[in-house]
Formats: sequence, structure tokens, C-alpha cells
Amino acid sequence: MEPATVAPGPLSPGIAVASLVLLVITLLLLYLKPKSSIKSAKVELVRRASTAAEEDLSKPSVRILYGTQTGTAERFSKQLGNELRRKYGDGTLVEVVDIENYKAERRLPKERLVLFLMATYGDGEPTDNAADFYSWVCNEVEDVENGVKERYLEGVHYGVFGLGNKQYEHFNAVGKKMHTSMEALGATPVCGRGDGDDDDSIDDDFEKWCTELFAALDAQPELLGAAAVGGGSDTAAAYRVELLPAGALAGTSGDRLQAGVVGLGPALEFGCLGRLAMLG
Repeated sequence: MEPATVAPGPLSPGIAVASLVLLVITLLLLYLKPKSSIKSAKVELVRRASTAAEEDLSKPSVRILYGTQTGTAERFSKQLGNELRRKYGDGTLVEVVDIENYKAERRLPKERLVLFLMATYGDGEPTDNAADFYSWVCNEVEDVENGVKERYLEGVHYGVFGLGNKQYEHFNAVGKKMHTSMEALGATPVCGRGDGDDDDSIDDDFEKWCTELFAALDAQPELLGAAAVGGGSDTAAAYRVELLPAGALAGTSGDRLQAGVVGLGPALEFGCLGRLAMLG
């Protein structure tokens, strides 16, 4: 004879609530875990890319560091980076870095060439993203001058372009301080300091400094090597298309080129082309 089957009674309210809470927690953990994994993976990729850029010693390298408040120094830095990549091709590592993310104490003594694009903000102060670096380098100079440390940047070459406005009393104070600080720590200037005046034509000031920088680099090929044939790799070809009304090309050459400006400065980041031309 089979035993009698007893029907289960309803769950007590306490057990039901506990089960519901446990279910909600489990679902939350399952939902949040993939996001955390993706974030960790992104951080790891950034770390590996940074390490690879830092440790690739098989080819010449240049680091471009910018301190910016309104974005002009960042824009100039990226233009300069593109121009250097086009000029030297894949044989040279060019890295543009927000100075806030630069590990100066560890990396600066190992640099071959580092270029600073530093804006002065307010009453002769560094920009927000450059404040920590600026404070650090000033302290390093003080230690060297007091005999606490030796000049440890021998072998490092550098260039400085400062961004400011002559209407302010402390015009380009940060750029000027960076230039003297690097020299005090033992580094060698590759060219003269550039002073950009936003009250006049800062783009022209920057182009002038870049022309001097490129001439100095051409005279010191041991820093970045010789310029690539054609000014860069084939992938650096640049185009600008000018749309014209129908019949506008009649009696004209379709490859009008404004000569003498291509490659002279990062302000001409994509070259200066006519109706349709190619740089390669």
C-alpha cells in the first residue's frame, strides 16, 4: 500500500521575501559582471598600449606633451604629431599625450626627444591638466639647485612652444619656466622656445616655430632619423576636394596647386591642395 501524499503548504511570508531578495541580487550580479569585465578589459588594453609605446626602443621616438585649458594646445599637438608621422613615416614612434597622464618621474629621463606645448592660464599659472606636472618639475629643479639631486636629463632633447596672450602681465610664464627648467635638469634644447600670442596670430606663431623645429631635426638626424622619402608613408596621402559649379573648369587646369606650402607647418595639417590633388 502506497503512503499517502501530503500536499505542500504555502510558503511562509518570510521565506518568500528572502527568496525574492536572493533572486534580485543574483540578477543584479549577472547584469553588472559583464560591464565590469568590459571596463577591466578596456583599462588593460590602454595599459598595454601605453607600455608598448613606452618600451618600443627599436626605433626613434618623440613624445608631444600638452597642457591646455581651451583646447588650442591639444589641437596644435595633434597637428604636430600628424606632421611628424607624415615626415618620418612608420620608422619613428610619435605619441601625443595629455601631460596629466604622463608618468614624468619614470618616463622623462628615458626620452630621446620630448616636445612641450604649454599654455599659461590666469595669473601666470599652468592649466588644470598641467598643474601636477608643473609643480613636480619645479620641485625637481629646486632639488638640483640645492644639490639634493644631480642633473639627470642629460641625453634628453626637448622643445617648448608656449601659448599665452600679451595682454596679460605674465605672458607665457609657464612656457618660459618649462624651457629653463628642462635645461636646469640637464636636457638639451633642440630649437629655440616658441611664444604663441593669442592676441595676435597664434597659428602663425606656431607655424613659425614648427618650421624652426623641422629645420633643427633635419640638422640632427640622430634624434628621429632621416625623413621618409616623399615625407612619409603612402598612407599619409591627403586630399582636399573643392566642389565647383558646372563648367567652372573650362579653360583651367584641373590640378591647380598652391606651391611652396605643403609640409611647412602643422597649421597646414592636411596639405594645401587645389581642385583635386594628392600628396604621397
